[in-house]
Amino acid sequence: MNKELGEHSTDLQRAQVLEKSNRLCRRVKSWFVQQEVHMPVVHSLWVCNSQGNGPLVPAYSQPLYLPSMVLLHHPCDDIVVRAEAQLCIGQGFNLLHTIRGHLLALAKGYKDADATTLPQKEWLKCHKTTRDLNKRITQAKNYYRDVRQHLMMLSAKTGEYSWQSQLQVLEDSDVRRISDSAVGAFDMEQGMSWIWYAAHLGDVPGGINEYLRIEWCKARTRAHRWREECKLVSADMQRVKRTLDHNANLWLSRAQSGMMGGAFIAAGEGASACAKRQAAIHVAIKSTFQHKWRCVEEWISLGETDESAAVDNENPFV
Repeated sequence: MNKELGEHSTDLQRAQVLEKSNRLCRRVKSWFVQQEVHMPVVHSLWVCNSQGNGPLVPAYSQPLYLPSMVLLHHPCDDIVVRAEAQLCIGQGFNLLHTIRGHLLALAKGYKDADATTLPQKEWLKCHKTTRDLNKRITQAKNYYRDVRQHLMMLSAKTGEYSWQSQLQVLEDSDVRRISDSAVGAFDMEQGMSWIWYAAHLGDVPGGINEYLRIEWCKARTRAHRWREECKLVSADMQRVKRTLDHNANLWLSRAQSGMMGGAFIAAGEGASACAKRQAAIHVAIKSTFQHKWRCVEEWISLGETDESAAVDNENPFV
């Protein structure tokens, strides 16, 4: 019943839709019979809704009057409220799993499209698939927000908010692929969205866990490259300082000996003054560099923590 019947639908398709509608209608009526045992107020609400909308309301449009719908105006049993809360928590994790699966499919589609030159027919097919996946992601995202809103209403009754650490508020910027960084983030500040860290259902070969391992390896490689570059910068700074000290001492020794490049200079005072001038220039350059680099070592040490070595050797996704 997700696809609407068109004017070209066959009689068999119409019969199948009618059969599914009748089956769903019977299930809804059976649900109302069971619901009246724990929520007697539902009977009056159902009668009022049937009289107001008439008998032609399709089964998939019938309100189920769950506790989250009637809790604000009618009291409900705590057992029923907790049962729906558990149902919403499961739906939330299932929707996050669905969103992640669609994002992985999008990533694979983009990767295949970039790697090969597709003909016109295949490109249109890929474009249609991408559009359908984006539509499904939007539907799952809106459904997740509704489920979380229901959970907030139910938690006000039960007083349990432990689920908020996993089922967080879903913003549009949170729905992104693993390899996509947040808006405005630098290369070393790349971070996956929280939806990839949330608890998820079982994995399949080539699924979420494999992609998380790949991203962990990429992040570890970036961290190692960053440390190596920091060590190279520190080594170059020390090399420049030692070179300037060596040149300054060399010019001072020449000034004291009165020798320039191994040749005796008759005008010793002029040569000595020139050598001292060169030594002073090298000392001034070193002082300037020391002033500009005074915070570099501290900045480099900010990225070195006691836990960095443990992180290098542990893969949380194994």
